[in-house]
Amino acid sequence: MHKQFLVIFLIISFRLISQEISPLPQGFRDITIGLSLEDAKVAIESDGYFDYQGDPDVSMLLSENRSIIETKGNFYIDSGVFQFYNDSLFTITLILDTRSIDYYTIFTTLKNKYGIYKSLTPKKVIWESSDVRIILEKPLTIKYVGLAVYNQIIEADTTEKAVREQLKEDFINEL
Repeated sequence: MHKQFLVIFLIISFRLISQEISPLPQGFRDITIGLSLEDAKVAIESDGYFDYQGDPDVSMLLSENRSIIETKGNFYIDSGVFQFYNDSLFTITLILDTRSIDYYTIFTTLKNKYGIYKSLTPKKVIWESSDVRIILEKPLTIKYVGLAVYNQIIEADTTEKAVREQLKEDFINEL
């Protein structure tokens, strides 16, 4: 009995150890973190999972040096959102079709492919490498985040907040 248990345990352990863990991808298919706005437009337009029709008649910048592309999806993707900072793609958000595919299937696939996650909460799972973060959110959204640009934005926002706080304090002291 113990011998059978040991054999089963060893087989399962060997399978777990022998599974190859892939490095985290830099994006989805040919749409990768770091693409310029123009290169990303070409990649999105040529990808069959998106119904990108080119530039809209009116577009709004999120703020200085930031822009966004939103497009409808096809097949398993409801829509895609692509965020740029200084003409560089740094966030890819894919809202998946929950009628066609489920959260558990995506979670299991990502876990098997990329290994143990960095963080797990009831609402999201995060895998992270030194240069990219993949976030799986409920009900069914996948985000690819380029960490170099993301950290740069966070640092700039923190500096801006500190300056605003100092200006506010200076103003209050003038009263």
